[in-house]
Amino acid sequence: MIFKGFKSICAVALSAAALASCAGPAPTTEDVAGTWMNENGAAIVFRPDGTVELREFPPEWVPVEGQGEPVSLEGTWELSEGPDTSPLRSMRHWWEISVDVFEKQSGQRYATSVMYTEDGGQPYVFLWEDEPDSKRISFYKRPPTR
Repeated sequence: MIFKGFKSICAVALSAAALASCAGPAPTTEDVAGTWMNENGAAIVFRPDGTVELREFPPEWVPVEGQGEPVSLEGTWELSEGPDTSPLRSMRHWWEISVDVFEKQSGQRYATSVMYTEDGGQPYVFLWEDEPDSKRISFYKRPPTR
């Protein structure tokens, strides 16, 4: 009976280790820096100096009051210090980028998280349309122009 319980513990531990390995290595500033485009024409520009610009974001994506047209916001970004160590981290497969931006005309501030992942082979960043685990709004890195 003790042996059967030990086998179960080992199976759970091995499963957790396998899932944790799926998270992949942490992205670097170089991985994130650049222009990431959405299929609707919106863009996130992460600069190596820690500044960020959200371009042509539909108003339903950011809670900036009084806007009916797409908005552009500027601010700062920062990669999470280390991997999320919560038990669910290994099942999520993404890294958090903290974004703090403001709308130029009104000065309204907006803080959110953008997620970086390499699921499916190609790196992309995304944010949630509503709540976490709802629809992802995905952005793919545009090659640098020369």
